[in-house]
Amino acid sequence: MFRRLSNSLPKDSEFLADLEKLGYHINEKDQIRQNAHPEDEFNFFISKNERVRETQREAMDTCIRRELSARFKDLDINITRLPLDAGPTDPHIPILTSSNISTAKRIIVYFGESSQDLGIFAYRTVGQESIASGSALDFIQDIQSREGSDDTAIVIANMGQLLWYRRGQRALTVASWNGLPRKTGVSSAMKIDPLKNHVRGNKNPEEHVRSVFAEAIWGLGHADAVIDVIGMGDGAEEVVKYLDRNWDRWGGQVRAICVGLGWIWHVANDVQNERFMELWGRRGRAYLIHNEPVETPLHGRSEVGCNCFSSGEATFTECIMPRAYKSMLAYFKMVNDFPGYFEVENLVPEEKEEEDLVAASWGDVFRSLLRQSSQFAAYNFREYARRRTKDAFRENRDRGLGEREVQEQIQRGLRELRMMKVGFVFVVEVWGYGDFSGGKGRWKRQTVVSQFFQLDRLVVEGQKTGKQRGTEGGIVRQTSE
Repeated sequence: MFRRLSNSLPKDSEFLADLEKLGYHINEKDQIRQNAHPEDEFNFFISKNERVRETQREAMDTCIRRELSARFKDLDINITRLPLDAGPTDPHIPILTSSNISTAKRIIVYFGESSQDLGIFAYRTVGQESIASGSALDFIQDIQSREGSDDTAIVIANMGQLLWYRRGQRALTVASWNGLPRKTGVSSAMKIDPLKNHVRGNKNPEEHVRSVFAEAIWGLGHADAVIDVIGMGDGAEEVVKYLDRNWDRWGGQVRAICVGLGWIWHVANDVQNERFMELWGRRGRAYLIHNEPVETPLHGRSEVGCNCFSSGEATFTECIMPRAYKSMLAYFKMVNDFPGYFEVENLVPEEKEEEDLVAASWGDVFRSLLRQSSQFAAYNFREYARRRTKDAFRENRDRGLGEREVQEQIQRGLRELRMMKVGFVFVVEVWGYGDFSGGKGRWKRQTVVSQFFQLDRLVVEGQKTGKQRGTEGGIVRQTSE
């Protein structure tokens, strides 16, 4: 048995967190662009080595976080440490709060996704559009520019940075933890100690939501302040579940709720408090991934429990906030200006329904699923998808379903079709495709991605013949060592 000493292994890649040294700059449009090619965005694929790409991305993200930190200060947005009794070097989770939180009669609190850094909505938007639009900067400036902003406080929760890095004395996301320096270029990431690398009362998103309400809002905010809540992705789930469990405490202060979802969430399955569900149905809004203009009414109230609207974002959950926050703030203002306001059920015209949600027949969905299944490049995936589609339709064909049940099954089939066809990350309950990750799957345009890599055909398919010359479209040979 042979082994290599660590000093003989390749060194870990290093990138300084300096825009200039990374080869980038911030242009007049607040965009990060390459020095050598001023029109080009951040180049993640600088190497085939995944570790090199990972460390470069973390260096770039560090530069963005530093830039945002300075700008937040300019907007009078401060860092507040949770728990409140933590010192600068004690384990803590930083959140953002406006300086008027103790006096403001209204608080807008935002809970983002558990994968994002503090104050970041979507690094994707930061890279493609601008630093301000992809972060909380534009959101904060919009609030501060509105009439009565002096009496409105802002709280930005930190759902992602829940790991405490003792050597650096700062909180990190999982992605930043993986980007920390390693002993060698092939070493694994540092192990996470469940005691030493977590913060008291903020070990997970659920605890952090509780900490934000109990310490930041209750401990620092005005006792009579009304609260408007925004939740995004899994942050939306956590805050809704928290309010459901603690509605006796917060029911008198929470006035309106907006959430951004990349999937249809059956809220009634997770919520038991009838009084909370009453407010959720009357003053809640869900902004869904959809390519219609922002605030276009959509179907989904029967599942989500409140009125549903298009977010104007057709692809990524993380990009909902940059697209839809203006609509959310306008809604909050309307609720604030008219205390008796409540939402009535959206009347969505037939022609505005999703492309075939009602008009589709069993045959339409069946043929579409079979057609899309045939586009998987891998034989096993292709045949499995086709077989399961046929089996699922046979099972339901002769059951004598009522009209409502038929439409429910058709909609479930359409959701499965989107998983294979539509180009966005979509989390749904997997129906008819086996058990993936406990009954839920995260898909990214599977039929297209599967065609990026062409493998040798199986014997049952008939082998491709000829030499592989290394030109475009060659076959990836499967070998064993």
